[in-house]
Amino acid sequence: MATVQVKYKLLDSNAKMPERYDNGISYVLFGLPSELLGGNSGVIEAGRSSEIDTGVSGRAAHKIAYKLREVSKDKQVLCVTHLAQIASGADNHLFIEKVTDETSAYTKVTTLKDEQRVNEIARIIGGDVVTQSTLCSAREMIEFSSKGDII
Repeated sequence: MATVQVKYKLLDSNAKMPERYDNGISYVLFGLPSELLGGNSGVIEAGRSSEIDTGVSGRAAHKIAYKLREVSKDKQVLCVTHLAQIASGADNHLFIEKVTDETSAYTKVTTLKDEQRVNEIARIIGGDVVTQSTLCSAREMIEFSSKGDII
């Protein structure tokens, strides 16, 4: 078994936002990528930001997804999200679920491939009812995201 050491800079959602950003979305779009790429404080091996997709949707979510893709060209990005716009931009998609029985609870992580990924993004879009329309939207989002486009 390999041992991995991780160094990270904590960007806590409870921390005070730098004054030069007037709101959370401008910090996510402009400040966070700069910090993750080492623009403000030198080299950073990894970064962590909590809930960067809170309170956004639509075009703003696509912009966050685009910025995360830009950062991921040079850095590894692990993103937990409930937004289809961000999930569709992933190179790898993991499904994380809590599993419980009478005596224990654990976290199960499954790598989603191809149609599993399309189905999960369709579920994110439409909730428990996955339709042909949400499947079509999911495929379209994945296709556009793989090209780096914002729809």
